[in-house]
Amino acid sequence: MADVNTPKFDTEQKVQDWLEAVIEQDALSDFIIGADQVSESLEGHESPEFKPSFPIDYITRLGNLRAAQHVLGELHTLELVSKNSRSISREKGERLFVDLLYCARETSRFVLFEIKNQDGSAREAVTEIMAYEHETLNHTPFSSANDVMMVIVSRNFSTLLDHAITGLNSWSRRRVLCLRFEESEADPRLVVHIPTAWSAIGQKGLAVDGIVTATLSFTPSPDLDEDDIHAVCSTAAGLMVREAERSGGSGFAMVAYNHLYPGMAVSPYLILAGVVNPFSFMKRAQSEGFLENSRSPISDYILENGRTGDLSACWSWLSNDGAPPSSI
Repeated sequence: MADVNTPKFDTEQKVQDWLEAVIEQDALSDFIIGADQVSESLEGHESPEFKPSFPIDYITRLGNLRAAQHVLGELHTLELVSKNSRSISREKGERLFVDLLYCARETSRFVLFEIKNQDGSAREAVTEIMAYEHETLNHTPFSSANDVMMVIVSRNFSTLLDHAITGLNSWSRRRVLCLRFEESEADPRLVVHIPTAWSAIGQKGLAVDGIVTATLSFTPSPDLDEDDIHAVCSTAAGLMVREAERSGGSGFAMVAYNHLYPGMAVSPYLILAGVVNPFSFMKRAQSEGFLENSRSPISDYILENGRTGDLSACWSWLSNDGAPPSSI
């Protein structure tokens, strides 16, 4: 006699088979719980009237919500490309067995599914799905983060997994949707899980040393008119900003005319670049009591022996030759 307490979906393969059958019927959205809440939360977070208490919480949560919404919008008209019975690698001897790989025909996007049915195996989810994403990109060079989307289906999402997925969605601009698999007496369901991975350190404002700046002054060639100078400066500032975005930095660049020229300035034009010093928040967090019970060695290192004042933002993006900003 079968044990009534034995889970129906006691292996990852059984979960995969059920998921594949649901997708084949184009009914996946019928089993997903919480998609509406994602849209509502995202609308609230993106409202101009919303003022977040902590910027890092806002940035990471917004990244996770946007990723979830992007992927949820692609879970229809899916055509099966491969499953774990065949390696997706073109190289002989390489073993890359994605659980389920689909193509959303309406948008030509690939959707990778990684299924984890045990607590221990969930730790491997990010490593595996990133490897599968890379191999997909090997077949479609120059695809963007919007072209390959990922879904992790798991019974549990540990702290380690939450932090890893948040890093992918927030800082690497990936599109990863988390679905918690819940088994009940009736049909199983997939509950949208929004990872939570942040620590409050009282980021209410910037300290005095919160912005590090460098100025590039120059005298344009006499044969350039004002429009030419504006175009050159705008291009230079745009390149700085673009390079900062590529590295994930936070800051600004602006072009200005120096009205102190020629009396007190050596040149009429300047480009001012600034970046946020990521170490500037810790000292204030300590003074306001956010770190009173902290046991983090990272906090200890930054704050120890006045080291905060010696640490500053790394912004090699400012120079084409890799020289530090002080050499400009």
